[in-house]
Amino acid sequence: MDNTENQKPKAPFLTRLFKYFNSLLVIDKSVDFILIFVGLVAALGVESLQESKEIESRYIDMVARIHDEIQTNKFLLEDTNRSTAGYFDITREINQLVATASFEKYDGVNKMIELENSEFQIKVYQSIIADEFLNKTLYSEVLHLYDLLSRYTAEKDATKINLTEYYYTYYRMFVKNQFQNNYLIEEYIDINYLYNLITKSIPILQNNSLDIEMTTERLLKSLENELERYNTKLIEKRGIADYLNLSNAALSAKKYNATISYSNQGLKLINSSENDSFSDDYLENKTYVGRFNAHLYKSKIYLYLDGDSLYPKNEIKKHLDLFYDSGYSNENSQLYYLDYYYYVDKDFNEFLISLKKYIEKYPDCNMLKPRIHSYPDFLSKPELIEFLDGELREGQIWRDWVKLLYNKENL
Repeated sequence: MDNTENQKPKAPFLTRLFKYFNSLLVIDKSVDFILIFVGLVAALGVESLQESKEIESRYIDMVARIHDEIQTNKFLLEDTNRSTAGYFDITREINQLVATASFEKYDGVNKMIELENSEFQIKVYQSIIADEFLNKTLYSEVLHLYDLLSRYTAEKDATKINLTEYYYTYYRMFVKNQFQNNYLIEEYIDINYLYNLITKSIPILQNNSLDIEMTTERLLKSLENELERYNTKLIEKRGIADYLNLSNAALSAKKYNATISYSNQGLKLINSSENDSFSDDYLENKTYVGRFNAHLYKSKIYLYLDGDSLYPKNEIKKHLDLFYDSGYSNENSQLYYLDYYYYVDKDFNEFLISLKKYIEKYPDCNMLKPRIHSYPDFLSKPELIEFLDGELREGQIWRDWVKLLYNKENL
């Protein structure tokens, strides 16, 4: 038996050597396969982590931007509430005229135009990606707030439509009375119906406004806390345009200290390129400088006129000069000099010099017409009367611009 086995031919040496290396190759391939699989899993993990970080980064930006839009709308709500209150003042005034049958001329259209205000901002809200708003509870609060804003806007718009029809109904009564037409039954029915519609909207608007105010305060704080969770400060996410938007909204709401704060922070972000005419941002930054200084001028002059002595006259004048030098809205800035010399410096000679510069540069006087009546104490001075009579174009009757503030004997 042993002899038989010993008689079997052995495999050649090279054959046995190749088999050995082949077995090693199989093991290497298995190891390679395992390494490839592990590497693929690791790569997918890294990619998933990167995507998660990107979503988180976008979420932080989203939270900061929606915070500022809500803050802007908070300012706009105050302005809108004043506008709404003005609508009801018009309603009461017309109702008093109707109740006493005093069909006098009533300039309801211009009163409503003066009450126009900016609409609530919804750009950031509309750009929110719901799937990437990581805090779903917070997101539901955002949805709730913007739903309240939408309902408030719809109710206010309906009130405005009714008020417009209410005014035109009164105007028909006024015209008929002028022609001694006493058949006003239809108008009385219409005006009473519209009066009821308008006055019934008062509690609805008041309740909506209160809900918006309370939700806004709570949500602003929640959004700030959310940023803190991600070790982010709100100020880090704001740009120049953000500060300008907030400053403008605060000014509309007559929040002058907030306007000053936002404007100063915006100016800090404008680097030295504002003075570098070769910089790509030169013209844009120069415009921003002008607009921020316009807001600073307006805020500080209002505070000054309200008796706030914190801002001296020379500081107010500095902002006006920077606004004018920026080249932004030159006609406005030229007119603001009239306000400064009339209300703050009370300097008639400088007022007259500024008026001459304005009329020389803007002979159409489009922006002067609606505001010249704002300077009654200077309008009676002989030098001003002589200048306006001699320099204005033919057909420009400045006495009509001041709405007959003074009678012809005084002029």
